[in-house]
Order: sequence, then C-alpha cells, then structure tokens
Amino acid sequence: MAEIPEEVLAGYLGTLHAFVRRARRIEAHSLQADRDQFIKWVHGSAQLTLGNGAGEMHYDVPPEEAFESLAARVRPLLLEQDGIHFSRILAAIGAFGRGDEGVMRTRQVLNKAWQRITGASIVGFAISEPVDGAPLINDVDLAHGWLYGDLVHAAPDVPEGVLSATLNQRYLAAVLIYGQAALAAVATLNVVRMLVAKGLLTLDADAEASPVVVSMPMTLPVVAARLTPTDQLTGLGAASPSATTTPPAPAVPRGANDHGGIGPGDST
Repeated sequence: MAEIPEEVLAGYLGTLHAFVRRARRIEAHSLQADRDQFIKWVHGSAQLTLGNGAGEMHYDVPPEEAFESLAARVRPLLLEQDGIHFSRILAAIGAFGRGDEGVMRTRQVLNKAWQRITGASIVGFAISEPVDGAPLINDVDLAHGWLYGDLVHAAPDVPEGVLSATLNQRYLAAVLIYGQAALAAVATLNVVRMLVAKGLLTLDADAEASPVVVSMPMTLPVVAARLTPTDQLTGLGAASPSATTTPPAPAVPRGANDHGGIGPGDST
C-alpha cells in the first residue's frame, strides 16, 4: 500500500475537523430529536384518500421554517466548491481508513447514498404536465428549485418546469433530498467516529467538544466595560448618561391631536 505524504494527510485532517463541527450541528438540529419521525418524513410518508371519483395524496412533512434551517446546515456538504463537500470527506475517510476493510466497505455504502441523493435520477418521485409527451421533472430538480428559488435566491438557474411547479411540490422534494442528505451527513460523522475509536484517526478535542448550537438563555462573560465620553454622544443627538432609569417624556408638538395630526389652529 502506497504511503500518503504527511502534508496530504494534514490537509485531510483539517477537512475532517471542519466536517465534524458541521455534522455535529446537523446532528443537533431539533428536527432530528425524534429520529423515527424524521426518517418517516424524509423517506416520504403519504396517505391516499379516494372519493367522488378523485383521489388525493396526503403527505406528512416537517414544519417548513424548521426545515429551512436544517437545509442551510446541510448545504455546504452539497456545494462542490466548498471545503467540506461530501466527496472531500469520503476521500479523507479513505485516506485514514485505507487499511481497514470494514471502514472501506462502509465508505462505499456512504458514497452510494450521497451519489443517489445528488445525482440526476429520481429519488422519490417526478411530476409532469397532464399532456402526452410532457417531460418529467424529477425531485432532485424540484428540491434544487426550492433551495435556490424559494429559500436562498430570487432568480434560480433551474428549468422552467421547476418554477411552474407548486411550492408544495418543490418543498416535498426538498424534504426528501435534503432530509436524506442530513441522514447521510450523520452517518458519515459516525464513520469518522469509528476511525477515532479504531485508533486510525486523532481529532482535536474541540472538534467533538466545542459548542455547535447557541445556548439558551444566552450568557456571555463580561471582563470590562468602556463608556464613550458624553461629549461625543451628545453630538450625535444622544442623551447624557444619568443615574435615573426613567426615560424623559416625549415632547408633544403644539396642537397635535391624538392621531399625530395638526390641530385646527396650526399651520403646516
């Protein structure tokens, strides 16, 4: 087995440090607190109802606002130009686990999972216009339209058919694609932890221990405070500091009525 230069391994190690912090942030997201429910959401939980000669599919999906934050946490792993794109993480895992068959087999499984949810093929569903010969729009493209059109940008570079789909259709696709990406991220994190447990990798202590979510209620230490001189503040229209905590009463213009208008005896 060919040796990997130390400087290359050092680069891979830095990549894994950054990934672990990001993946822990994904792992800690509130939507993943109930893992069984999350798996149902991202693998498509639906119920068909029939009546009056028509049918409807009812989908169980997570709250959109909460899912938006999870998708934002996952996004760097899907950007090829980002330093923690999933392909770079898998390469780093391969570099440190190349002598362990179990790690390498698991890496292959991870690679298939990542390729499936980022490829051009259908992951869960596709839509089309009810016209013969109408092209299919797969859920990968729909999810891309939700992320870059409905969430991040106003004018996404996506096919016209994606924009003509409904927001519900795009969001359902996003739940499937980015939700499964979140699962893949945590699974990849656990493989990195496997490397550590096997003694094949040593991470800095803060990679696994540093906070990755904001603590509530928030408390920040104060070592010292500096007050700006009063003459600098008053020049900007600020009141001078005083011992009282009662704010001065606002000045009321002569003749002003309760609605902020001008009284009969005033001129504008």
